Order: sequence, then structure tokens, then C-alpha cells
Amino acid sequence: MLKKFLSQTHHQRAMDLLGDEWRSATEEMDLREILGRFIVMTAPEIFEDPKPVAIMPSPSRPPHPGGEKRGPKNDYWKKRKEAYKSKNRGGS
Repeated sequence: MLKKFLSQTHHQRAMDLLGDEWRSATEEMDLREILGRFIVMTAPEIFEDPKPVAIMPSPSRPPHPGGEKRGPKNDYWKKRKEAYKSKNRGGS
């Protein structure tokens, strides 16, 4: 990054754009703070705190209503299958 920084040739144009308001805003800052702020402006995503990753349920196995456990003792899917068959056969 330093090599790229030192090779900039049009920095005078940028300096010409910085008026008195920039001088006033930065006069209490040291050089490291000013440089740090500009680096963060160029790539803020690098310096942001990582967002927690949400664990999503598998699309092939949707979660059970009420957070019931899956397993041989739970006949939730069996009941759904029977209700589906009954509905599609014209049953109630």
C-alpha cells in the first residue's frame, strides 16, 4: 500500500480541492489519524466489525413448529403426509 501511496502523481489536484474548512477540521489531528481516516474511506468494509452469520435451517428439512425435536418419537411428518393424502383424495 505504501508503494502505491508514494507513486500517486495527481495528489496536487486533490490538495487544491481542500479548502480552509479541511484545514480547520484537521488542525487538531496528527498525520497518522488523517491518513487512517482516508484509508478507512477507501475501503470501509475491511475495517468494519464482522456481522454475525445467521444459521439457516436446511431447505430440505424445514424446522418443526414449536421447535419440536426430530426423531423416531416425533410423528409430525407422518401426520402431515396422512393429512396431505386425505386432502388430495377428497377426504376431510
